Amino acid sequence: MKKPFYCFLSLFIILLFSVNIQAQIGISLNHINPKGDYAHIFKPSVGFEFVYRAADQGEKLQYGVSIGYFKLAATQESFPTYAVAKRNGQTVLYSGNETFNNYYSIPFGINLDYQFLNSKVSPFVGLDFYTHFFSYDYTSNINRIEDVSAQESSFAIGYLPKIGLSYDHNLYFTFDIAIGRSSSVEKGYSPQTYWKSYFLTTFYF
Repeated sequence: MKKPFYCFLSLFIILLFSVNIQAQIGISLNHINPKGDYAHIFKPSVGFEFVYRAADQGEKLQYGVSIGYFKLAATQESFPTYAVAKRNGQTVLYSGNETFNNYYSIPFGINLDYQFLNSKVSPFVGLDFYTHFFSYDYTSNINRIEDVSAQESSFAIGYLPKIGLSYDHNLYFTFDIAIGRSSSVEKGYSPQTYWKSYFLTTFYF
């Protein structure tokens, strides 16, 4: 995963330095709602992103880069688990528990939005591409079999199709609201699938 991450990070930096001299800087407040196996382990939460747009206000194609942060809490203190082992020629089932704590994710994104109308208010569709760096503390204790305590961290590649509404309040501020479903996967980990709804304020100067 390191090679794709470094390629993505290099592209992120190139796009960042391609931003116009007249800066378009935004901050997004996000609601993260895990789905699937991800939702079994983690509760919904909030996060934020800093956004740099390379397109001028009013252009139909809006593109830029972003970096964000969100933290998730586990749905319960511990989760039941088990292991099967041979003992004295017999198959024995051992029970135990595992925990997930201090989970956080830092997404690096390339953001693409297309606005349908040349007006102050316009619906849009978009597609974001992300590299997520994530980390969490993991413990597993199975009676007589396993006792593990470790900090897990890795990278995941993901994408997020979305729909939303954009409003150019004046020459200095644009407000966007949108919702999208993010899907990403890392070898050896469950897919990180979640709904993200957000409110983005972009400041032009």
